Amino acid sequence: DPTLVHKAIHVIRNPFHNLISRFNCEHKIKEDSFADKYPKDAHGFHKFCQDLDADFDHQYSKELFPMNQWRHDVKHTRCHDDIISYVMWHNHAFETCRELHIPTMVVHYEDYEDDFNMTFANMLDFLHLEEKGSAPGFAARHDYQDYFTNEDLQSMKDLVKHLASNHTWKAIAHYFDD
Repeated sequence: DPTLVHKAIHVIRNPFHNLISRFNCEHKIKEDSFADKYPKDAHGFHKFCQDLDADFDHQYSKELFPMNQWRHDVKHTRCHDDIISYVMWHNHAFETCRELHIPTMVVHYEDYEDDFNMTFANMLDFLHLEEKGSAPGFAARHDYQDYFTNEDLQSMKDLVKHLASNHTWKAIAHYFDD
């Protein structure tokens, strides 16, 4: 029931960190055979993406990318299925809030790291809530630079820019700055 929702906080995470986080999450929930097949490093991540990409439904690709050039570019973008999901999720979140006329606060994941207390206070203020107890600590990782090549970064940027709504691109474009 959409009338139950009065406000939304839209949290946006760096898309590259989001991909690595999914990979790390798979490590936590899967059997040891997963770790054997996909070591928890850049090479394991690349293999993981390669296998995910091999399972990509190319019919889905044809629907999203009617032009052959885009289908070709998608195939050459690491973890393209997850990237498509990431962009479409944010597109739908922005569109849903807009259609339902829901006041929305956008919070970038790094805002927690830059100034956790201010971000937390702003969220409470936006929701008209009082702080009760203390918030748990927050620690972010940033050692993912070896996981992506320059070609990966460019192909991901091209794909994201093609798929993203104006609202989504405006909210995530800074992650693709050179």
